[in-house]
Parts: sequence; structure tokens; C-alpha cells
Amino acid sequence: MEQVQIATKLTIAGMGLNKEVLQRLLADKKEGETITIARIFGKTNAYDAKPSKLDATRNDVAFKGEFEGHNLIDGTVHNAPKAYLPGAAEGATKNAVDNLAEGEAVVFGCEVAVKKQASSAVGYVFGVSVPKAPQAQDPLAEIREAMGGLPAATQAPQLEAPKTETKSEKKAK
Repeated sequence: MEQVQIATKLTIAGMGLNKEVLQRLLADKKEGETITIARIFGKTNAYDAKPSKLDATRNDVAFKGEFEGHNLIDGTVHNAPKAYLPGAAEGATKNAVDNLAEGEAVVFGCEVAVKKQASSAVGYVFGVSVPKAPQAQDPLAEIREAMGGLPAATQAPQLEAPKTETKSEKKAK
């Protein structure tokens, strides 16, 4: 049975894939070798962007919704209502959220890998592949379809408006 961790936010490091773990994983690998370390799935319709504490030239984007991350190294599964996505996944998801219609949500999936790169300050770089590109989804569409779609509008019978008496008609009585 897989172990499920519930957290307030989903991050690569929070999934147990911090710098030290990644450096150990890559220690016996050749320059340029890649290891897929995680899969992240989610559904979101909002995010908060705040200046990064680590890099003044960018914002940290926290997506809000339902998220699940699979650590492919130790097999743990992590669930959270907030997620920080790496690189390309963040940009693509943010753009999709920015273009949502009222009531829609973005669903997505991505794989995260690390590649040994000696020239990097930490000895590796992240790579992201997005087999499930972020796309808008109507959360009620599946239920609506299961119930046979929307019924055709029925024509209500035309009723005559009630007759009201004017003040002068009331006085005449």
C-alpha cells in the first residue's frame, strides 16, 4: 500500500526530493544523465504570485486547487491544496489559468526530472515534460454528459397578463 502524505503545499523539496537527496541520486551518474523523480497532477483555477525570496527577478507562483505529487524515488504520494510547480509547468499552467472562463478549472499533469550538470551551482538542473498540457475544464461537464446533456428548452404557454384597474376605473364603480 502506498504511503500518502497530506501537506499544506506541494513542492519538489516537500516531496522529499531536496537538494541533498538529488545530489546523492546523481552522484554516480555521468554528466548529462537524467533521472525522472516525480509526477505531479492537479486541478486549479487560481494562483497567488509573490516576489521570490531566492531570486529578485521572478515571482513565486502558488497555485490553489487540488494537487497530487508522486515521488518516483521512494513511492510516496503527496496531496495538498496549494502547489509550487517547476519551470515550464508553472508558466504553462499560469497562462491557462489566466484565460479561464467563469466556472472553469485547469487540469494538468507533468513529469519532473533532474539532469546532472556540473556547471550548475547545485550540480543539477530540473527538466519538466508535460504529457498532459494544462487545459480548461468545465467541472460539471462530466456530470452533465452522464445525465444526457442539457434538455432542450420547452416553450411555456403564453399567458395573458392580469388586467389591473386604473384609479379612474376604480372610482367609477
